[in-house]
Amino acid sequence: MSLLQSKIVWRRIFLTLVATGLVVGLVEIAIHHFDPTRVVYKRLKAPDPYLYEEIDPTLFETDVASLIRPEAVSNTSGRDGRF
Repeated sequence: MSLLQSKIVWRRIFLTLVATGLVVGLVEIAIHHFDPTRVVYKRLKAPDPYLYEEIDPTLFETDVASLIRPEAVSNTSGRDGRF
């Protein structure tokens, strides 16, 4: 009877671990890959209720005007840069 009980105990432990892994996996997928729950998760983590995502501070160091080539301006708006 002791061997039978140990099989039942190990089966319960195994099924509990499988069920726990399944629940944790579904929660991870819901939070990080399914957009509506991701929005709720981000709002709960944000310090301000109106802040959705923070801007990386290194992006403020980039000079955006230097990234625009003069050829691109003349091709889109004419030779002198005006519309």
